[in-house]
Parts: sequence; C-alpha cells; structure tokens
Amino acid sequence: MKTNVCVDCDLSGADLSGMNLGGANLTGADLSDANLRGADLSQAVVDRAVLTSADLGDTNLMGLGTMHTDFSGTNLAGSNWTLDQVIMAAGVGARYCDTTLPDGTVSFASC
Repeated sequence: MKTNVCVDCDLSGADLSGMNLGGANLTGADLSDANLRGADLSQAVVDRAVLTSADLGDTNLMGLGTMHTDFSGTNLAGSNWTLDQVIMAAGVGARYCDTTLPDGTVSFASC
C-alpha cells in the first residue's frame, strides 16, 4: 500500500498488523478476516468496507471514517476508539454483530 489508496480492494485475510495506514482510503475494501492488530488507521476511511471477523485489537482508530461499514464479528478490544465514534458509526449504518468493542464488551446490536 505505497499510496495508502485501496478503493474496493480485496484484502481479505491479509496480514496488515502493525502497518501505518493513517489517512488511508479503504472505501469499499474487503478486509474480512484481515489481521490489523496494532495498525495505525487514524483518519483512515473505511466507508462501505467489510471488516467481518477482522482483528483490529490494539489498533489506533481515532478519526476513522465508517459510514455503512460492517464490523460483524470484528475484534476492537483495546483499540483506541472512543465510544462516541462507535455510536456515531452505528448511526450511519455501521453494523455490529458479535463485535468486541474497545472496552471489551461484546455488541449484538445489529444481529
């Protein structure tokens, strides 16, 4: 990801752990089952992306753009993401089903 632009890319199952993806445009990307543990996704855009069963544990998600993003089964435990961002993302179509939230609780809100 030299350009930090990967619109509609298939990154399913990719190992992106620890990568600096700050400001990346991942709109519509398939990141299902991807390992993003410890990555920096601050100010990145994942609108309409699929992050089902991805590992975003201990990831910097501050300022992440998440309109209509599917977080079903995603691990967000320990990630740097405010509860306000989680609620706002849900309000614009983000999906949380069996999703581990930053505080360690599991949400079934969108099941």
